[in-house]
Amino acid sequence: MAAGTTSGSGGRKRVVILGGGFAGINAAMGLGKLPLNITLVDRKNHHTFQPLLYQVALAVLSPGEIAQPIRSILRNYKNIEVLMDEAVSFDIAQQRVNFKTGAELEYDYLIVATGSTHSYFGKDEWAKLAPGLKTVEDATEIRRRVLLAFELAERQMQETGSHPSLNFVIIGGGPTGVELAGAISDIAKLYMAKDFRHIDPRMAQVLILEGSPHILTAYPEDLQAKADAIAKTLNGKPAAIAQAKAEAEKPMPKAPTPATPKAVAKADAPKPVAKADVPKAVAKVEMSKPADAKAVPVKTAAKKDTIPALRMSANAF
Repeated sequence: MAAGTTSGSGGRKRVVILGGGFAGINAAMGLGKLPLNITLVDRKNHHTFQPLLYQVALAVLSPGEIAQPIRSILRNYKNIEVLMDEAVSFDIAQQRVNFKTGAELEYDYLIVATGSTHSYFGKDEWAKLAPGLKTVEDATEIRRRVLLAFELAERQMQETGSHPSLNFVIIGGGPTGVELAGAISDIAKLYMAKDFRHIDPRMAQVLILEGSPHILTAYPEDLQAKADAIAKTLNGKPAAIAQAKAEAEKPMPKAPTPATPKAVAKADAPKPVAKADVPKAVAKVEMSKPADAKAVPVKTAAKKDTIPALRMSANAF
């Protein structure tokens, strides 16, 4: 089936644009002011504002806030039509595009603006374990996995008293990877910090794997240095992490009733382990406190409902 001819209505030339991203939309809007018949074809019926996909991936924005129907964007251009299909081959000699549905579309001018995608370096089976971030579907899948990791950790901590480490590994230190890492750190430290009763989301670890010496290598060196410095703060201070791990190893209290000063003193007797595991700065602060037996139950009660999490394992995905 041939959809359209090389000479449209009124003898106008036909332009076929493949792709409804930034390039395709801008090309259509620019050519829409000229006496041409334009057909824009995309696999989706909506345009995605990709720079904000990472916020959808972390439930900061909903998909509808970064996606808009292509037809509504181009509705005021009467010489532009939109088709939802996928190009599979070209017949250059006949100036024809062949589509997945079996349709064919002739053209006078062809613009290929299909964009780019991520690569698994020949290991396509990795896609199931590490989804990319190019579409709304990718973003919602990442969101499902991240939120599910916290939920599984909370449930397992409640049932067994421990849970796998909460570890979020991002491959690629470009703009998308850095934004995603920052967003995961923000929701764990700011938005989820008080939502759980048995784990402490603030102790989740975010790791960026980058083959270059620095992240954001496409940016000037001063911005690279700032990004490197900020990335080192994503996981909190080492002292806080060490202290959280030491506290996480303590047995969970069997009853909500605060322990008596005598019981607390007995439980705290072997605490040289905690002092040995934390940096000297932390140990110094602990040692400078007066040995007040009444102050200990207050600290224990404050920490009781927020047992720090470790990091996420791959099986949480």
